Amino acid sequence: VIFDVVPVLQGALMGVLLYGTVDLTNCALLAGWSWPVALLDMTWGTTACTVLAVVQNRLHAWVSSRS
Repeated sequence: VIFDVVPVLQGALMGVLLYGTVDLTNCALLAGWSWPVALLDMTWGTTACTVLAVVQNRLHAWVSSRS
């Protein structure tokens, strides 16, 4: 197994919630903020948070195995 499923799901959920909150607020308040920009940014945020959650999980496992 290369990675656990739980960190992937947690990272993806955190990314879509955090970036979704900002992007949907921007869509509601800013005239120049378009839906394609919001969807692209939410996709980026979800991907970034997922990758970071997996990296953090692997780093934690590596450090824990050394002690």
